[in-house]
Amino acid sequence: MARKKSPAVAYYRTSSAANVGAHKDSQRRQAEAVEAFARCRHELAEAFYDPAVSGADPVDSRPGFSALLAHCEAHGIGVVLAENASGFARDLAVQLTGHALLRDRGIELGPGRRAVGIRDLLSRSFCRAWHAETSFRPSCHLEVKPRRL
Repeated sequence: MARKKSPAVAYYRTSSAANVGAHKDSQRRQAEAVEAFARCRHELAEAFYDPAVSGADPVDSRPGFSALLAHCEAHGIGVVLAENASGFARDLAVQLTGHALLRDRGIELGPGRRAVGIRDLLSRSFCRAWHAETSFRPSCHLEVKPRRL
């Protein structure tokens, strides 16, 4: 018996007006990645797009994202798929607050490329933030090796 697909919505964002338009591939690339990921897992109910919106802008100030929230609440949709973390937001603080905003509404944020959790979505941003704050170059795949005494 086929498993019932859960409903989801897609979220796309393009930061620069120079990358928006019929002959540009940003939205198309994001849509292809999300649709391919969702095909076996989710029924995409709707897609929302914020063209020429900075990844540092708070998610609740974005017109497309605001429409997405209203749609999810009106239709009981509990999954939002974005191509990757930078498609959702480039700034780590914006990613965290955006994720909290969704989580508080009972909505799960997922990547449109592979099945991973929010920690995977944020790991690269965390590493960039960590590197910016320290003189270390931490690996995103931290290994803990026992030290000889």
